[in-house]
Amino acid sequence: MVHDGTDITIHDGRQQKLRRSAGFGIAASIIALSVTLIGGTAANAATGTITPDSGSVSGCTSTTIDIPMLNGDVHSTKDAIGGVFLGDDGNIYNRAGSRIAAPAGVTFTDVSAVSDKRDGVWTIGAISTDGSAYASVNSGAFTRVDVPTPAKTADGIAFLGSDGNVYGRQGTRLNAPAGVQFTSISASISPQGTWAIGAIATDGSAYTSWDMGTLTRLNVPAPATTEGGVVYLGSDGNVYERNGNRIAAPAGVTFRSIDSSINNNGAYAIGAVTADGTAYSSWDKGTFARVNVPAPATAAGGVGFLGSDGNLYGRNGQRVVAAAAGVTFKSGSSFVENNSAWVIGGIAADGAAYTSYNFATLSKVRTTAPTVTGVSFGGAPAASFTRAGTNVTAVTPAHAAGAVDVSVTTNTGGVFRLPQSFTFTADVVPEPVKPESVGDLQVVGPDEDGAYVLSGTGDPAGEVTVTDADGNIVGTATPDAGGSWSVTIPAGTKMPLTITQTVDGVTSDGVTYNEAPLPIISIGVGAASAAAIGGIAFLRIRRRRTV
Repeated sequence: MVHDGTDITIHDGRQQKLRRSAGFGIAASIIALSVTLIGGTAANAATGTITPDSGSVSGCTSTTIDIPMLNGDVHSTKDAIGGVFLGDDGNIYNRAGSRIAAPAGVTFTDVSAVSDKRDGVWTIGAISTDGSAYASVNSGAFTRVDVPTPAKTADGIAFLGSDGNVYGRQGTRLNAPAGVQFTSISASISPQGTWAIGAIATDGSAYTSWDMGTLTRLNVPAPATTEGGVVYLGSDGNVYERNGNRIAAPAGVTFRSIDSSINNNGAYAIGAVTADGTAYSSWDKGTFARVNVPAPATAAGGVGFLGSDGNLYGRNGQRVVAAAAGVTFKSGSSFVENNSAWVIGGIAADGAAYTSYNFATLSKVRTTAPTVTGVSFGGAPAASFTRAGTNVTAVTPAHAAGAVDVSVTTNTGGVFRLPQSFTFTADVVPEPVKPESVGDLQVVGPDEDGAYVLSGTGDPAGEVTVTDADGNIVGTATPDAGGSWSVTIPAGTKMPLTITQTVDGVTSDGVTYNEAPLPIISIGVGAASAAAIGGIAFLRIRRRRTV
């Protein structure tokens, strides 16, 4: 791994000094990894998609979840020593595709590893989702290591506890000067089996431990970074070995990141990258020389580089791996086995894990296709699900509004998590459709008391309401089966009138009636005149008005 001390935002949103990892870490006799202490852990984000990505809080949305790893191709979020992969499901796999067993319910968020040059035995360190440290030897089942949580792992042989102390893979704490705590570490194993651990204190000072001895301070310009337990990058951009000696570089050349390893004979191989991304290499602590690798490059274990073109290069600039057509890599790692064969692994741009043995063409790492045992949305089980190949069709449950994680669990104990990938949305209540307004208004009257009858047509299922100019209800009516209705309007009602009808709780737009009917006109006549016109004493004129 490569480290440049860049400040980045970690998963809990806090800014911390997190050593940025290089894409590719190669090792001859050791693999080195530097880690930075951060607060908390988070489950892996799997490669996958969900369609559609939103639905009702009421549930019942049918979704299709595509998880590429369900076909048996291992997809990975991190690789180590070319043959250890942290799967998208939180399990850890070796280069043969075998899952390394873990206690029930335990999945991982980080992994590191080293191969002992003496016997080829792999030691793997891992961090679970709750921040606990675990170790595996020779691909055996993971066992928990007693390290204060949340912990970080370095090369399978060392852990950095949440208390700022450094621990071995059996939980033994390394001694350090009183009051000194650490924020990052790196580690390696020499060809003789001796452990070398480098550490950076909270004030940026460099420390070293040999064979699990007390951590002692080095004369390296602070704040420094450490790699491989044996080399350091000072704040002045120069590279220093564990005794504090500076390794020479061309005039004016300084570095922003380094990586290192040790070969079979114990010689240092150091890769370094300048601020503009140019690759340099040093062999056995000799002067750094430029390497012809597409820039910006990342150093890889001191003997290799990952070019900006996504290909892997050796320390002499040769392309070391001929991947399948069209496949490029976003990360890589490697080591040299005890028989001197190189194992190179990487994670392709699409997340698939690849491995190569002794410079053969990189091939996908495959495992047994898992069985899907459950699907959940924000922790709530799906109403139902079916699986076809890499696709899982799941029906959403009812859930509160908001974005949630979608998780697919398998029979291996793995969990494919698509973080914040589905959004439950509040149900949209449509605006009610108003009934039609009343029609065919007619007025008859007034009678002797000044009242008159207002009639019209409406919905038989509704109720008609008539209000005066002040909004007072002056009459109501229920239309008959044919839709006809009538209301007697009291004398003196203030005009204009507004007529509405309400159907199923929804009220129509009002119809305004502005004209009162003509009053009764009485014509008085004498008896003689009455006799002259046939004895009629009064003439009442009613006027019928249609609106």
